[in-house]
Amino acid sequence: HVTGDLRHLCARQLLLSDSGVGGDLSSLCACPQLSVLHLSSARGAPFHPSRLPECFADLHRLTELLLHNCSLTGTIPSAFGRLPALSKLHLADNRLSGALPDSIGELSRLTSLNTLSNELTGTLPRSLGNLSSLTYLSLGANRMEGTMPPELGALSQLEFLLLPSNRFVGEIPRTLGNLTALTQLSLGHNFLSGPVP
Repeated sequence: HVTGDLRHLCARQLLLSDSGVGGDLSSLCACPQLSVLHLSSARGAPFHPSRLPECFADLHRLTELLLHNCSLTGTIPSAFGRLPALSKLHLADNRLSGALPDSIGELSRLTSLNTLSNELTGTLPRSLGNLSSLTYLSLGANRMEGTMPPELGALSQLEFLLLPSNRFVGEIPRTLGNLTALTQLSLGHNFLSGPVP
């Protein structure tokens, strides 16, 4: 395993999924040219601190942040809304908690958002409706609650809307009928009621 200070790995793209690499995630904040970061700790090398470093928000060239199965805890920093180039944010299979920050709606270039299998709570932010480039939204297997905001119907490019195994209540918004690009809709294992629009 490669562990410890990761600054010596600075590059424009770090593709280290399933590599056994672990170490100090915050040390990557010293890599201002970083545009793509793919990490996972499937082979057991731990990352520390276990929280998502807020200083990642200073990596203004970052276009892809994929951190799967990294045993991450804590919340998704609201400062991530300052990442102007971010197109993919994948944080699946961690132990992240708290609400999805409203600032996520400021990521105007985001095409894919995946927080599958975490411990996220709170409601879906209405600001998600601002993500006009979004094609993939996967927030399943969390503890999110409340109603589904009608603003989801503004996601005109959305092809996948995957929200199963949460605690959503109420009716499915009629505005989802506006999602003409949608190819897959998964809302099972919630507490939804009323007719299918």
